[in-house]
Amino acid sequence: MTFICFLPGINLADDNTMAKTNFGMIFFITATMAIGQVSAVVGAGKFISESLFPLMTIGGTTFTVIATWVLSVVVNFVLTPFAASATMAIPLAELSQSLDISPLPLAYSFSHGLYQLLLPYESTLPLLLFSYMAMTYKQFLKYFSIQMVLNVAFIALIAIPYWYLIGLL
Repeated sequence: MTFICFLPGINLADDNTMAKTNFGMIFFITATMAIGQVSAVVGAGKFISESLFPLMTIGGTTFTVIATWVLSVVVNFVLTPFAASATMAIPLAELSQSLDISPLPLAYSFSHGLYQLLLPYESTLPLLLFSYMAMTYKQFLKYFSIQMVLNVAFIALIAIPYWYLIGLL
């Protein structure tokens, strides 16, 4: 469909429209999405798991779930959420297996942490909103800082006790 829209005679976009298109942002988003493929090829997940998982297991199951959340917040600075999920899925499953717990709490905690943002480039939608000046960085930081505090409180005070209650931990 996209190809058909740009055929001669259709005139979907003229020279003026093409001149106004922010191609830099399109290329930047494409590049950030490609990071996941590169991290998988170079073995970033294995490196992270070998380096950090011994530290994540020193304080028991609750500590490991919170440490997984913190890991995902930190990993999100260098990988996009999709890239981080692809990179860390197998190492997190192996960690849960070594602790003899369900992989679901670690996966949920990791997923929640991936969307705790401090910089707009960490996820595509906030990046678009910020790049097209729909929000200032001050507004962005205020909203996502509040979300981060509420999210870690949710994981610690509601999710972990619930996972214990239903037998996932």
